[in-house]
Amino acid sequence: WVQVLGVEVDTCTGEVSVTDVENYVDTGRTINPAGVLAQCEGGFVQGLGYALYENSIYVGGRLRNPTFANYVIPSVKDVPAKICTTIFETPDETSPLGVRGIAEIGLSPVAATVANAVYDAIGARFERFPILPEAVLNAIGEEVAINHV
Repeated sequence: WVQVLGVEVDTCTGEVSVTDVENYVDTGRTINPAGVLAQCEGGFVQGLGYALYENSIYVGGRLRNPTFANYVIPSVKDVPAKICTTIFETPDETSPLGVRGIAEIGLSPVAATVANAVYDAIGARFERFPILPEAVLNAIGEEVAINHV
């Protein structure tokens, strides 16, 4: 699995938006191409939630934001308009049909790919997910302070 994506970082608000995504996946032998594409795209959106939005807040072992009113998940407006998934087929010799499991395969690389794209955009690394706007603004402020010393 290889994933490449572009981001825009709003330096006034700290918001990160994914602008486009390219996925490259080797399925072994593809039996249901539409299903593979759906799993890749759905998994990507799950990973996008983990990378940028889904912030579970616990206090004293209790979840303090248990509703969708205060626990943000990605919506249609957060999904990039351009998602391109390319399927490669290298049959798996250990499988009788040559297939590989797909599941939510698109989920795994998203957080790291987003974090690397944000690093390329603003020059700051993040150690925690989600990468919230306030963390981006803090990182931009630190970068500005370092460059002006």
